[in-house]
Amino acid sequence: MGPLAKFSIATNERFKGKSGEWQGRTEWHNVLAWERLAEIVGEYVRKGSSIYIEGKLQTSNWQDRQSGEKRYRTEIVARDLVLLGSRDGAEPESEDSNR
Repeated sequence: MGPLAKFSIATNERFKGKSGEWQGRTEWHNVLAWERLAEIVGEYVRKGSSIYIEGKLQTSNWQDRQSGEKRYRTEIVARDLVLLGSRDGAEPESEDSNR
């Protein structure tokens, strides 16, 4: 196994509620990035960075040791990552992983 980066991203949604007022909703998603994508995350991605992630969903489960309940986690396994914000005026980068 090569380098691995585990991080969370937020997606924001704005919509009109029943009363007609704008409302917002934020959801957090766990992401796994392997190999070169993990290196790029470590080098360039910081809290608040705007990025585009493309990948597959992967769900794992386990039994909680304390409660005995079955727990689930769904993560995005990144296949492509694009840095949307520029650094020192540089063009955004894209890196495609073969995973």
